[in-house]
Amino acid sequence: MPTTPRKRTAPATGPEQAPATPRARAGRGRPGLADLITFPVRVSQGLAHDVAVTARNPEAVAYWGGLAALAVVGALEWPVAAAAGLGVAVAGAVRRGRS
Repeated sequence: MPTTPRKRTAPATGPEQAPATPRARAGRGRPGLADLITFPVRVSQGLAHDVAVTARNPEAVAYWGGLAALAVVGALEWPVAAAAGLGVAVAGAVRRGRS
């Protein structure tokens, strides 16, 4: 006897299930006031964490120090050094799974 596939039902979104985040409570997908207020704090915490992790890696310290030294000496123009540094930072973040 063949079986019929079950229909998938949407998860409950009514008053019995309260959304967990301010963004979900807004229901429009736009950031709420709490998201806007805490954004600079979250960015600075992420930046501080990235700097701390990088400072523990001697190869990364040598790379960033060498890039800065080349920019200061004038062997690289600062926009080129900034673009190289940004490219390496983005590639590293993507490699680690944070995009």
